[in-house]
Amino acid sequence: MIRMVLALGALLVTTTAQAQYDGAVFRQVDQCAYECSMRCENMLAELERRIQRARGGCHAQRPIDQDLFQEAYNWAYGSNGLNLMSTEAREFAQQIADMPNGRRALPVFQSAYAWAYSSSGLNLMTTASREWAWAMVRQPNPDQALSCYKQAYAFAYSPSGLNLMTAAAREHAERTCRIR
Repeated sequence: MIRMVLALGALLVTTTAQAQYDGAVFRQVDQCAYECSMRCENMLAELERRIQRARGGCHAQRPIDQDLFQEAYNWAYGSNGLNLMSTEAREFAQQIADMPNGRRALPVFQSAYAWAYSSSGLNLMTTASREWAWAMVRQPNPDQALSCYKQAYAFAYSPSGLNLMTAAAREHAERTCRIR
């Protein structure tokens, strides 16, 4: 009986300490939402790195989604997609399947690539379009980042908007949408 009371007491102390720590972390994050200091930027970056590391550890233990892998491979290998050689298409599919949010990443990548490659978008060459699409997919919220970038770029490039040249319009969109 005494052992059970001691065990419950230890559990209660551990749980209370963890709750206090969690509360302190959340209070600090909330405070950083109002003060844009370097201390906050560093703390949030460190917190983001730790979260990504934790997600990666959990993701590494999951089996690969074969349907996603096949879909990504077929699109990358096909002439209506990236039109890559088999080996490159397999590497692409593996990268998408390895992402914690691969199901969300593939459609964003497809849309980002198509827009970056098209003359009504960024009008980039194939390799540059692929690199740009990867940059979009790696954003914390890829759907929102792509949508924001398209709107900011269109406004910056448009004669009825800021009427900037391509490079300046891209810089404006990256700054506006906080693309890293």
